[in-house]
Amino acid sequence: MINNWFGKISSVLTLVVSVTIFTPQTALTQESETWKVGTKSLEPFVYLDENGEVDTGYSIELWEQIAAELDIEYEWVVFDTVGDMIAATQAGKVDVAIAGISITSNREKLINFSHGYYESGLHIMILNQPTTPLLLFLRTLISLETLEAITILLGLCFLSANLIWFAERYTNKDMFPKQYWSGIWEALWWSLVTATTVGYGDKYPVSFIGRIIGVIWMFAGLFVVAYFTSAITVNRLKANISTQEDLINRRVAAVAGTTAEDFLRDKNVKIVLFQDLESAYQALENNQVKAIVGDAPILLYHTSNNPKFRVLGELFAKQDYGIAFPENEREKLE
Repeated sequence: MINNWFGKISSVLTLVVSVTIFTPQTALTQESETWKVGTKSLEPFVYLDENGEVDTGYSIELWEQIAAELDIEYEWVVFDTVGDMIAATQAGKVDVAIAGISITSNREKLINFSHGYYESGLHIMILNQPTTPLLLFLRTLISLETLEAITILLGLCFLSANLIWFAERYTNKDMFPKQYWSGIWEALWWSLVTATTVGYGDKYPVSFIGRIIGVIWMFAGLFVVAYFTSAITVNRLKANISTQEDLINRRVAAVAGTTAEDFLRDKNVKIVLFQDLESAYQALENNQVKAIVGDAPILLYHTSNNPKFRVLGELFAKQDYGIAFPENEREKLE
């Protein structure tokens, strides 16, 4: 049962929540009225059966205990998204709403909340990919950033090879043949070994202009190789996501209308919004996004049943789940 998930605290929470939301006068005026209670699928807080009807879950059992304690007749109204549920609550189309609704200042401008009944927050989910050294090396080697760095390195080497060949093709024909393709081949060899500071000495310029070009390329080669090394290092570090900072400039999934979306709006990330977490999970599995940011208990529950995913780091952007009800509900009920 879901109670085993969260320990034996439901009875205490029931008392706290019921006292917070409903006064004795409220309960008495509602004895003969059937309440509409909004919710949505949000495992493990809300489970729906195969017909889309409310089945069980921690939030469901919590509400059932509150209703039993206050002798409330009610019926469930199931919504597709948290945004729809909040909008219906604000409009008074439901009397209360419960699922895993984070209490935020923006939402409190629209609706009322009980005291929090579950401490939540956000987590980052990524694919649980193998991290063997060989796989990491191959992944880094074939990445776009690595290919870009290699292209720049070879392009500059080819440029310097043309310059040295042009300067040496008449005065140093033995090392840099006058014929273009054979000469460029030898010049490119010289350019590569000079840039990498190997300097075998089998090829070297002898003319004044050639030596000037050689000196310039020796110093330039230090920067070229440093750029290449740093590009590979940065790409290697970016290959893994382990903190919030690693999300920068990445495609990050979130469910529209959630606190995860609000959090990511203030970050330098490429937000990809989905209507539900199932779609986000599928996008992550297909490498359409690099990570998912979402409510911690929901992501943790999903990873416990799906080893292909894993959750990173510590809880951040901490918030509580609460029971929502229309802003004017107290006045209406009294």
